[in-house]
Amino acid sequence: MDHLGPLFYWAWAEAEGYGGIALHPHKAFEILSYALKGEIGHYDTLKNRSRVKAGGVPVMETGSGVYHEEETA
Repeated sequence: MDHLGPLFYWAWAEAEGYGGIALHPHKAFEILSYALKGEIGHYDTLKNRSRVKAGGVPVMETGSGVYHEEETA
């Protein structure tokens, strides 16, 4: 692939209690989430389901494409 370079996108989210990001697509990059406190729940269309507690870091490689959703608790 010509003209392909690194992409870095930083997003900050904070929720008091329950919060969610609905099912949405990603393709061809890695997604890293970091829980400062509480928990992050994750589900994707590859049937992966996980909960990560404070200090945990889930990493998702999206390859040819996947839909996922996240929630806080």
